[in-house]
Amino acid sequence: MEATSDRGRASCAARQSESRGLGLYQRRRPAETVLYRVVQGHLETFLALADDPTGPGLPGYVERDFRKYLECGILAHGFARAYCSECGHDFLVAFSCKGRAVCPSCTTRRMAETAAHLVDHVFPPLPVRQWVLSLPKRLRYFFSIRRFDLWCHRSSQSLRNRRSVTSWFSGRSMTALP
Repeated sequence: MEATSDRGRASCAARQSESRGLGLYQRRRPAETVLYRVVQGHLETFLALADDPTGPGLPGYVERDFRKYLECGILAHGFARAYCSECGHDFLVAFSCKGRAVCPSCTTRRMAETAAHLVDHVFPPLPVRQWVLSLPKRLRYFFSIRRFDLWCHRSSQSLRNRRSVTSWFSGRSMTALP
């Protein structure tokens, strides 16, 4: 019986690796990471220092996200049992915090889901390119206050700036595309 179970498990793992490029499910262990240990060891001290009566204190969601992170991926805080009917293997999947700020696992999953949604449902099936315009540090403060002065005003200098940057990027993208 033991050999049959192992053979079924191995065949199920082979099918999984062929279909998804992965092996059997490996449960993540967040309590073994450095971030988890730091947050667990210093959260109460951080919250006590941040709860200064003279200052504004922390928003409620900060403490909530940190506490949810400490429960994320820990079987003691809830799990679901998954079962493979073909090989008979069952395993536990811990609940996640679904946080946006602290938990690297949930943030990465949300980022991947958002990217997949954009590619599958939002962007047209055309080549897409992202351009980032970086300003010198001395100009960043100026443009953070007067945000759209570089592009939105109808002055002749603004129009020349917009045309020169746009034409330069357009020329570079056309040469890079196949």
